[in-house]
Amino acid sequence: MNKSLSAFGLPGRTRHRVALIVAVALPISLMAAPATAQDPTPSPATAGEPATVSDPAQVALAQAKKNNKRVEIEALRSETATYYANPDGKTLRAEVSTTPVRVQKDGIWQPVDPTLVEKDGVIQPKAVTGDITLSAGGNTDLVKVTGDRGPASVAAPATLPKPQLKGNTATYPDAYGPGTDLVITVTPSGFRQEIVIRQRPVKDLAFRIPVRLPKGLTFSTGKKPTLLDGRDKQIGELSAAPMVDATAANSPDTGKIGQAAVRVDGDTVVLSVPGGPGHHLPGHGRDGLGDLGRHRNRR
Repeated sequence: MNKSLSAFGLPGRTRHRVALIVAVALPISLMAAPATAQDPTPSPATAGEPATVSDPAQVALAQAKKNNKRVEIEALRSETATYYANPDGKTLRAEVSTTPVRVQKDGIWQPVDPTLVEKDGVIQPKAVTGDITLSAGGNTDLVKVTGDRGPASVAAPATLPKPQLKGNTATYPDAYGPGTDLVITVTPSGFRQEIVIRQRPVKDLAFRIPVRLPKGLTFSTGKKPTLLDGRDKQIGELSAAPMVDATAANSPDTGKIGQAAVRVDGDTVVLSVPGGPGHHLPGHGRDGLGDLGRHRNRR
């Protein structure tokens, strides 16, 4: 699976029996550019130039040496990196995370917190990178994101119910019909989308997911749909979407895993899930559930 496509997990609901979970593999991560971290090994002073008293690194080095303990250089903070002056007064330490650990809002850094809350008629995380909102119900605007490539959105095929919120997860019960839920999990730098089927399909299913891409991006068609930029250059692809039963979602080594075929119909992504007695789908999982795509590009 292309690294830019979404992963899958399980929502934290336990009151329904689960037959199948389909992860929606949309290249939403291609909609925005990532935050650029500071150079992980900045030098205390530029070679050949005298350090000034106001140089944050030099000030921190002097303070660290005086106190005999490391001092953070707050001026060098980024979403993914933290820098310290070491007690030797000469060297720096960089701690770099692969995912954001803080975000800057109104000029102030604060810890990442993807907990979902309802505000101004939409559902949104408390503090994550980028701009992302979820539907509060009563419309089809499932997810809206805005990044360096412009606005983009994922819609639902019908009016959404009011979601059930738990931590960073929003569950839209029966969004795809009785017994089929739509689940969005917000992460520090994006979101995951799953379709949770609570009854084993007795016939083939097709889930339609309308997508509005940023200006200049388009889907190609064919046996292997791809995402193209304004010069028709491939920048992503739609691979088969993972399907897991509840057991596999909790413990991949013990459950059943399959794939849902993916195709494009205009501006809509269609997931095809085979059903009926002639298909070996992931079977019914045990009671309960355990635990689309990033909106910031990580290429």
